[in-house]
Amino acid sequence: MDNKERKRISRRSFLLGIPVGVAGVVAFNAVGSRLFGRNSTQYPKFPEGSIFTPANDRTDA
Repeated sequence: MDNKERKRISRRSFLLGIPVGVAGVVAFNAVGSRLFGRNSTQYPKFPEGSIFTPANDRTDA
């Protein structure tokens, strides 16, 4: 065998790395949602007369 030993991940280092990974995913989602997220208050624009346009004179039955 060589003098070089294989680097192995111990169970302890794996378990300690889980919270770091979760924090990284949460941070990535927070940054990504701010950069790439659409404004939720903005409605899509449809051409006049489209079936998807909201009714202007809506009456409750």
